[in-house]
Amino acid sequence: MANALVQSLQAAPATKNPPPRWSVRLNNLRQKGLVTYNIAEVANGPGHQEEWTVTIEILKICPTIQVKAQLACLPIYCSGSGRTKGAANINASYAALEALDQLW
Repeated sequence: MANALVQSLQAAPATKNPPPRWSVRLNNLRQKGLVTYNIAEVANGPGHQEEWTVTIEILKICPTIQVKAQLACLPIYCSGSGRTKGAANINASYAALEALDQLW
């Protein structure tokens, strides 16, 4: 039985595309001066079962970035949650990039 598991793992195709790095993309927009934002990180629950919530507050957007019409008023708040701080940060970054229409 163990040999069948090893064979099935060896036969599984390797993923060619790494997962998107949404937080890196959002930071790149900040580095280029296109977006200004703050990040707040909060942990809830006991230490062995923490649930992280990250909120990104977008304060300023360069006029060249086209935002969705319903989000034209600043600040824009985007949040994400996860079992780890990193996962919550990725989810919040995805929400921010989606609001900024910058998912490329």
